[in-house]
Amino acid sequence: MAITSDSAAIRELEGRLKRPDRGENGYREGRETRTRPETLKRLREFVEEGKISREGSAGGINTHVHTAKSFGYFDSPSEAVWQGYLAKVSVLGINDHYTLAGHDEFGKACKVLGIRATFSMEAIALWEAAEKSKKTVNDPSNPGRTYLTAKGVTQPFVPGCAGESDLLRMIEALGVRNQKITDKVSKVIATRLKKKDAISWPEVLALTPHGQPTERHICLAVARWLEQTYPELEKRQAQLSRLVDDEVPEGALEDAASFQDFLRSRLVKVGKPAYVEESKDAFIPVERLVGLGLDLGAIPTYPIMGNPVSPWEEDLDQLFDNLEALNIHAVEVIPNRNTRERLQAIVKMASERSYPIFNGTEHNTKTPMPLVDKFFFDDEFRPHFERGARVLLGHQALKAAGKEGFVRADGTVPPGGREESLKRVEEAGRRR
Repeated sequence: MAITSDSAAIRELEGRLKRPDRGENGYREGRETRTRPETLKRLREFVEEGKISREGSAGGINTHVHTAKSFGYFDSPSEAVWQGYLAKVSVLGINDHYTLAGHDEFGKACKVLGIRATFSMEAIALWEAAEKSKKTVNDPSNPGRTYLTAKGVTQPFVPGCAGESDLLRMIEALGVRNQKITDKVSKVIATRLKKKDAISWPEVLALTPHGQPTERHICLAVARWLEQTYPELEKRQAQLSRLVDDEVPEGALEDAASFQDFLRSRLVKVGKPAYVEESKDAFIPVERLVGLGLDLGAIPTYPIMGNPVSPWEEDLDQLFDNLEALNIHAVEVIPNRNTRERLQAIVKMASERSYPIFNGTEHNTKTPMPLVDKFFFDDEFRPHFERGARVLLGHQALKAAGKEGFVRADGTVPPGGREESLKRVEEAGRRR
């Protein structure tokens, strides 16, 4: 991004996108005079004045990014949209874990910058048949664990509905576990580094705007404590080695994401000193997570892992049969994780089955990367991803108008089958 002599003002505005609003989980940032979407208006003026340049090919699509409302590269929904705008993205979708808290700000930010917005949520279920057969689905480490997304959220939960109850139950179970992990990590630090009360649960909570911390937030807190306590790199590396009781490989401290991932792998994973077994309450059956998505007026969608190929995904014909039996009529991919050959096979199967296919980048760690995936502008894949985006936008528009979307409220496809529903909803997306 080429910046003129107004760079100080621009840096301040971009910094505002990273700072929490007053009252976000107890944060206090003084008297902010602009909201984050209002900040985007001024930044757009700098672009229009020629003082900030936008780079890249126009028309990119990304329907799956995470923000700090759960955990992600972007410190706010507005920052994600700003970066999408600079990259000339035409459609951008928020896809946080277990929360819709960022949807309102994300929608406002997209409106300010003229980007078409999609709204989704991701959670993890248990596919019991896979667990019993000890096969992994789209979580490469845990048999039966299954990520699903509610793509195109169009309504809040009806108070007291099953989806609302299930979401609250999962969040509560995950919170209890993460508090226990935090306590264990603090004890490990006290034992191995002789530092008491290095991190606390309130400090971890303060890293997430709505009190839904994850393992990644815990490791972020540890990383920040180590950086503050041992500012010299050589000393920090030595203390980190003592903390994990192992040598620190080259590159582990190279960037924030690598540092946090290293801590996570050596402290909180299975067999490590701060590991806490996950409660079954944290993972509802996959059928109920499908229902949760429908309660949000969304399209229940299965993210295909792609590479490595899991046992549950090895036979794509069987996978799509299993999805159809669950009333899952859409899939999504993170193309950067795939080889061309595997992505070709997934796109071919989705096309043959008349399944819309959505694309994204995740951005669920602190690792910087482009917002447009490496295959999007490839003529072989772009038409499929563009169609998926139109279906998603059309579903949102139709449901907002009180009409039938891509799937019915019970998850079934309207009369005429998937291809007819695709055409109808895609046309609505063209007009969006």
